[in-house]
Amino acid sequence: NLAEPNAWIALLILVVFFISLFLLFTNIKKKGKIYQILTKRSTSFEQFIQAFDKNEIDKKGVYGTIIVSILIDLVGIGQLYCAMYALQLSPSLYLATITYIVAVLLLIVSPFLRGIGAIDVSVVYILQKAGFTSEQSLATTVLFRLFEFWMPLILGAISLIARINKFLIRVIPAVLLLILGIVNIVSALTPPIHERYVLAHELFSMRMMHTSNYFVLMAGLFLIMNALFLFRGSRTAYLTAIILCCISILGNILKSFDYEEAIVAVVTLSILIATTKEYKVRPKMNIPSKVGQLLLISFAVVVLYGLIGCYYLNYTFWHLPLTLANHLEILGRNLLLLRNPHYLVVSNTSKYFLFSINMWSFINICFLLFLLFSPKYIAQPEIDTSNLLLAKDMLYRMQQSPNDFFKIWNDKQIYFFKKADGFVSFKTHKNYAVVLEGPVLSDYQQLKASIEEFENYCNELHLRTFYYRVSESSVDDFQSLKKKKVLIGQEAILDVKNFSLSGKSKKSLRNAVNHAQSSGLKVIINQPPIKDGLLQRLESVSNEWLNSNHRKEIVFSQGSFEWNELKTQTILTVENEEGMVLAFLNMMPAFSRKDVTYDLIRYVDEAPNGI
Repeated sequence: NLAEPNAWIALLILVVFFISLFLLFTNIKKKGKIYQILTKRSTSFEQFIQAFDKNEIDKKGVYGTIIVSILIDLVGIGQLYCAMYALQLSPSLYLATITYIVAVLLLIVSPFLRGIGAIDVSVVYILQKAGFTSEQSLATTVLFRLFEFWMPLILGAISLIARINKFLIRVIPAVLLLILGIVNIVSALTPPIHERYVLAHELFSMRMMHTSNYFVLMAGLFLIMNALFLFRGSRTAYLTAIILCCISILGNILKSFDYEEAIVAVVTLSILIATTKEYKVRPKMNIPSKVGQLLLISFAVVVLYGLIGCYYLNYTFWHLPLTLANHLEILGRNLLLLRNPHYLVVSNTSKYFLFSINMWSFINICFLLFLLFSPKYIAQPEIDTSNLLLAKDMLYRMQQSPNDFFKIWNDKQIYFFKKADGFVSFKTHKNYAVVLEGPVLSDYQQLKASIEEFENYCNELHLRTFYYRVSESSVDDFQSLKKKKVLIGQEAILDVKNFSLSGKSKKSLRNAVNHAQSSGLKVIINQPPIKDGLLQRLESVSNEWLNSNHRKEIVFSQGSFEWNELKTQTILTVENEEGMVLAFLNMMPAFSRKDVTYDLIRYVDEAPNGI
C-alpha cells in the first residue's frame, strides 16, 4: 500500500540499492577507483576479476534466460488467477500478482524444498486479508500449489527414476524391505481388527494364529537388519529376503487376515524377483577364530546364567516339579524368542529375567547374522611386475591413447586375453573391476569378443565391471553387451603445428601470457635425469598445491608425485626472476611418436593469474 509513508521509504531504499549495485559493477568493469582500491588490498580479488573477465557473457543467452523467467512468473500468476476462477470466487489479477510475488520472495529465502509450508501459509494469509474466507483461501492455495509445485515435482521424480534406474534398482528393494519390516512389527504388536480376528479364529487354531504373529514379528526384525546387506548387493541377503517375504505373506494372512500387510510383502517380493541379477556379492560365510570363540563363550555364559536363574526362580517363585529337561525347554524357548510353556506362570521378577535372556539371544543372533551376511570383498592382490613389463612391451606395438602410460602404473592389474593379442588394465575395489579405457588390442575387430572374455573372467570372481574413459568409437560394442554409457567429457587434443595465439577467440589466453611475461616469469625445460635439488623444490610446490584446497593424490587415470618416476621425465617449470619455482608440469612417457601428453600441473598459492 503506497499510501503508507514507510512503503515509499522502502521503495526508495530498493531503488537506491539497485542503482548503487549497477554503479559498482560498472566501476569494477572499467577498472575505476573502487577497483584500484580493492585490488591493492587483495591480490586474490584481482585474480578473481581477471578470471571473471576472461569469460565473455553470452548476451543472447542472458536475454533468453530473462524472457523465459518472466514467462514462468506470468504463468505462475495465471495459475493463481485460474485457481480463484475455478472455485467461482472473485478473481483479481492484482491480488494474484501481489500474492505470487510474496510467494517468490519466500521461495528465495526458504531453505527447504521450494518453500513448502511457508509459501502455503503466506498465500492463505494474504487471501484472507483480501477478504476471502478461511475455507476459500485454503482451497485456492491447495489448487494453486497442485499445479505450481506438486505436479512438476511428481513429473520430475518420474523423470529422475527413468534416468537413474540402475541406482534405484538397488535402492528401492532395500527401502521396501525396510518398510515391510516396520509394517510387520507394527502389525504384530498392535491389536488385530476384531471382525477379521473372529473370522481367522473360525478357520485356524489359536496356536497357529499366535505362532504366525510371532513369526511376523521376527520376520520384521530380521527384514530391517537385512535391508542394509541387500543394499550392498549381498546374494545371501537377497535369498534371505525372499524367504522373509514369503513368511510375511503367509504369517499376515494366518494371524488375522491382514491382507494390507500381505500386499506390501507381495509387492516387495515381486520387485526382488525382478531384480535378481543385481545381487551377486558373495557373503563372507566365515567367522574369524577369535570372534567365533567370543560367540561360543557368550552362548555358554547365557546358558549357565539361564539354568541357574531358572532353578532359583523355581525354588523361590514357581514351586513346580521341574526336571532338567523342563529347565532346558524354558531356556531354549527364550533363546529362540518363543513363547514360554503353558504350565509356567510368569511373575514380574521372572518376566524381567526371561526378557534379559531374550535380549541377550537377540543381540547374539544379530551379530552372528551380521558376520555371515557381510559382503565378501575381493582383496587387492599383489601387483605382478612381470605382467606390467609384458604389457609395456605390447603398448609399443599397440599404442591406443594418451593414457596408455597409466595402464602400466604400479596400481594396475593386467588380464591377458586368451583368444586375442592384447590385454586389459584394471583395478579392483570391493566387488568392482574398474577398467581404464577399453581393451588394448592389435586387431580391434576382436574388441567385442575380448570384452565378453573379460566379462566372463570377472563373473567367475563375482566382480562387477565398469569401463572408465572409453573412446566414442567403441561405445556401440559395449552397448551391445547391455552396458550403459555416461558422457563425462571429451579428450582435449591440440595440433601444435597449427596453433596460434592470434584471433579474438584467443584474447583471454593472449592477455594471460602477456601478463605472465610482463611479471618477469619464464618457462624452463628440464631434461632428465632431474636433479634432486630441483625435485625437492617441486615437491614443496606439489605439497602446497595439495594442502591449499585439501586435495589428495588420485592415481588411476593420472599420476602422483613419485620421486623416482619424475626423475626420468621431462619437466617444465615456471620461475620468477629470483629463480623461485611457481609452477610445474611433467611430460608423460609416450608410446606414440606423434603425441605428447602432460600429467601433473601444480602451482603455489601466490602464483599470478595466467601462469
